[in-house]
Amino acid sequence: MDPFIIKLILSFFVGAIWITSVTVISEKFGTKLGGTLGGLPSTCLIALFFIGWTQSPAIASQATSIMPFVNGVDAMFIVVFVFLGGFNFYLGLFGCLLFWLVSSFSMIYLGFDNFGIGVITCIILTIIAYYLVEKKLNVKSIDKKEMHYTIGQILFRALLSGSVIALAVFLAKVGGPLMGGAFSQFPALYSATIIITYLAHGKEFSFAMMKALLVSASVNVLVFTIAVRYLYLYVGLVYGTILAFLISLVSCYLVYLFVNKRME
Repeated sequence: MDPFIIKLILSFFVGAIWITSVTVISEKFGTKLGGTLGGLPSTCLIALFFIGWTQSPAIASQATSIMPFVNGVDAMFIVVFVFLGGFNFYLGLFGCLLFWLVSSFSMIYLGFDNFGIGVITCIILTIIAYYLVEKKLNVKSIDKKEMHYTIGQILFRALLSGSVIALAVFLAKVGGPLMGGAFSQFPALYSATIIITYLAHGKEFSFAMMKALLVSASVNVLVFTIAVRYLYLYVGLVYGTILAFLISLVSCYLVYLFVNKRME
């Protein structure tokens, strides 16, 4: 079977299982835990692994060049959603998607590939985004929600999540390393989570979930990306992916400590 078809199928099922699980965890244990776990690398892990498998670990390492910058854009994506979503859900969703597309494709058009500047930009944008959501937009974390799940609800979440993730992977296929790197950071998890949580519980729960995701994904995905960039070159694809994910697990734990103690 074509490796890309395998990647597409795997992306669908990983996205379906991962995002559905994260939303259920958030409902049962609160947005802080659910959002933190949701920020572990998923789309970018699959995308970079398959770039390394079908092309080479060196090309996958090169594909990370634009990823930190786009990761910072992802953080601002949440700010745009929370701000516009306060007026209207559809305005918020389409507004943040348009913001991401314009920002990311501007960098692709300009051929931006400075990894170091991207890392610094990501850190700055993440701090700004967190400050705006926490202090200016006053998004509050929410404890667990009482839910009685039906098979239809779970299947809807799984189908939506898997489809959004698979679409991001497909779009990454149409370009070279820069576009592949950008779409490996496409906020597919954010988009699916926004829709699921908003429809299930309204804007307050959705905003709270995205606030925790903002911090977790920004930090954990950045850590994973930095690790992959160098580990792929020195220890290869498989060990590089495993080690990078283990490192991101450590950062995820540290993020949870921060979120649990400092986030309102």
